Amino acid sequence: MNAPEQGFTDALDPALLEQLAGDEPSDSSWPEPQPIPPRGDVGEAAPFPLALLPPALQSAVREVARFNKIPEASPALVGIGTLATAIGKRALVVGREGLMHHPALFLVGIAGSGERKSPAFRAMTQPLEHWAMETEPEWEVNARRARARNAAVDSEIAKLKRRKDSDLEETAKQIEQLDAERLAVPPAPRLFTTDCTEERVFQMLHERQGAFAVMSGEGRPVFDAILGKYSGDGRTGDAVYFAGISGDTISRDRVGSSDGGPEERVIRRPCLNVCVMVQPDKYLEVAANPALRASGALARIWPAWLPSMVGRQHERLDEPGMDGDRLAPYSALVLDVLRHLPDQDRHGRSIPHQARLSSEATEVRVDLHNELQDRMGDGGDLADMRDVAAKAVTQICKLALVLHVAANPGVLRQPHSVIDVAIWIAAHCIGLWFLDEAVRVQRAALEDPLLETARRTLAWLCRRHDATVTTRTLSLYGPRPRPDAKVASAVLELLEDLGWLRAATVPGQRKPRFRIHPKLPDLQDKRTACG
Repeated sequence: MNAPEQGFTDALDPALLEQLAGDEPSDSSWPEPQPIPPRGDVGEAAPFPLALLPPALQSAVREVARFNKIPEASPALVGIGTLATAIGKRALVVGREGLMHHPALFLVGIAGSGERKSPAFRAMTQPLEHWAMETEPEWEVNARRARARNAAVDSEIAKLKRRKDSDLEETAKQIEQLDAERLAVPPAPRLFTTDCTEERVFQMLHERQGAFAVMSGEGRPVFDAILGKYSGDGRTGDAVYFAGISGDTISRDRVGSSDGGPEERVIRRPCLNVCVMVQPDKYLEVAANPALRASGALARIWPAWLPSMVGRQHERLDEPGMDGDRLAPYSALVLDVLRHLPDQDRHGRSIPHQARLSSEATEVRVDLHNELQDRMGDGGDLADMRDVAAKAVTQICKLALVLHVAANPGVLRQPHSVIDVAIWIAAHCIGLWFLDEAVRVQRAALEDPLLETARRTLAWLCRRHDATVTTRTLSLYGPRPRPDAKVASAVLELLEDLGWLRAATVPGQRKPRFRIHPKLPDLQDKRTACG
């Protein structure tokens, strides 16, 4: 028991403690408690199919997982997200005629505190940071030149406007010519943001021709923004994420300021990649939000509920450090993609590379589509997850493009390429792994959240070995995230109903003090609810 909790216990009236102890029933008078229902389908994830990744990515994932002693799925999903971000709008995959997609993915690693999410994120996104630092000096020169040029243009236009004896038509023509001399100030060479409002995500997408990413080793602020906690109007903030991942046109039309006038911005075929790591409680809060599920935003997320490695991350004195040689091919791959400049059309717009499925890959894709349709039908095992399963084939097409480019980045220098059946099958298998994860996580989110709090509370009581507990004790010192008084009261009442607690009325106290089952520690190994 830590110091604050000890002080709270010591502050109790000794006579009251004696009275409670004296009234304690014998162990035999306690009935056998009922277990808390198990948590849906959430348990250990199947091993990530690492062998299906291209060699450079596979080698980096193995080394980061080995060094940090974490599940391979953790650096794998960040590596996939990093490559998708690097590709951005440089390439499109043609799923079938009339359906083309940029590789915009929403990947989420779910793990508790202390699971070393940040080291995996840092190691796998390092090439993106390296590119930003590499290009920053040139950007600073170009930005200064553009700002100086535009300041000079503004000065000359101001002089023309002050002239009173000039011909109106001639002045307008000169202003038009000067205005054409402006230079666009390039955006900072940043490929992703870690914490951003929905409005600013839109602006950063627009400034970068519709290709950007939201990536963070600590995704709570990202999900808070999606939940609309910063909007002040009670609305969710998922619109730009929904459109950016699905590739739908995003427009922003505002009245604007009196000086700047109306704001009119349009992003066609946006490519917004999202890759974040987050704690289970925050993701379950998002996944349980009915508005986000109704909008289709949740259906586009590929989550991975990472198995806990805490307690198994022992070190050895002779253990080798991080082997940079094993990460070098992956870093070189990402930088090779980022340094590729697509061809441009006569209007200066980039022409993305187009990758099409081979005839064999197309046949397998159609079989998968039809199989999932059967499973989503009435009576199928995915009937309750139709929204999630319906997006799977599109997401797998995007993943196939990522693996295709990762296996041979040189294809970006050609107008077209073909994704062979081997690449498609790899994407197919990895995609089904993510689909299984999405389904089991979503099903877990639909259960009563009170049950999960009750499970954590019971495990906490097991560790404490106290005789009694109150709502106040639970809300002040309980397991994190700590419940408020209302939830704490409901949890203790639920545990009472299941036979783990008994309410004891204390004279002079409005709320009951709950006695804890005297054999709770002995039952710990017998009840999964005690964890």
